[in-house]
Amino acid sequence: MYKIAFVIPWYGEGIPGGAEMELREVAGHLQKAGVEVEVLTTCVKDFTADWNQNYYAAGVAMVYDVPTRRFPVRKRDTATFDRINAQLMQGKHITPKEEVLFLQEMVNSPQLYEYIETHICGCSGKPISIFGE
Repeated sequence: MYKIAFVIPWYGEGIPGGAEMELREVAGHLQKAGVEVEVLTTCVKDFTADWNQNYYAAGVAMVYDVPTRRFPVRKRDTATFDRINAQLMQGKHITPKEEVLFLQEMVNSPQLYEYIETHICGCSGKPISIFGE
């Protein structure tokens, strides 16, 4: 049986978000069914926190009885992200360059990406995906 890793920007006790609540339920049920589960996340406290600040210590902790591996975030250009995000929230189109900037300047952790690349792999050395090859 495979080990399942869930990736989410922030994860911890008391975070009220819908995705976070759903992950707690799914991970808990899978674990109770005997599936090995791990959550991969950043050290950011939650959605409302400063995405430049590492609130939690990096490393592995048990959150809701599920191993949770936290990775530090890199500093980002908040003003650029906020400007592009405001355009999107107003239904305006953005350029391909702005799209790249938006993705670069949201919450990001190079160490998390590196961990996924080097640890979350099948026998072929490629990440396992439920969406096909």
